[in-house]
Amino acid sequence: MNPNIEDSLVEAIDKNRRISTKDRDTSVFLLGNGLVAKGYEYSEEAVDEYSFGVLAYNNGISVPKMHALEHNKIGKYNSFVIMDYIPGKSLEDIRGAQFRRALELQVVELEKVFKLGISPADSIRYDCAIYNPALDKIVIVDLALWSRYKREIEADRAFLEKYYRAARRNKGHGNLLFMTRAPLS
Repeated sequence: MNPNIEDSLVEAIDKNRRISTKDRDTSVFLLGNGLVAKGYEYSEEAVDEYSFGVLAYNNGISVPKMHALEHNKIGKYNSFVIMDYIPGKSLEDIRGAQFRRALELQVVELEKVFKLGISPADSIRYDCAIYNPALDKIVIVDLALWSRYKREIEADRAFLEKYYRAARRNKGHGNLLFMTRAPLS
């Protein structure tokens, strides 16, 4: 691991500069210099996030630029993806016209993911994206569960249509946080 990154990472964890904890297995730490480190207990997820992130970024999909994949045990984390910090708001923190605009932009980015033959998995949910209203830009920030399995691609495409139809109808969040990727009936 680059010594500067390792020092910044140890300091960020020690000083609890956590900016996101989506689940028990991952956390995002602010490193400074426009970078964050997403720590993973499971290295396979880190490898997937980094690989899909590089592929998406190089194909013009709005995701953070990936800088490094580091396998180094620090605290409970076994691997880290170093990527750009994305300023803005989580879609779960905005409402009204701004929320609807962010959804429109997110659908455009997700369609690009589908065109690469990839299922965007949980990136379909709006808590996996950051919206910057000043730039009118959305950035998908959670890629660890993306997949190339055809069955998942088809199921996620159907889910995307159902999910965003419900989101537009609710004009905000409502009960959407409880929607899952369960099989559609």
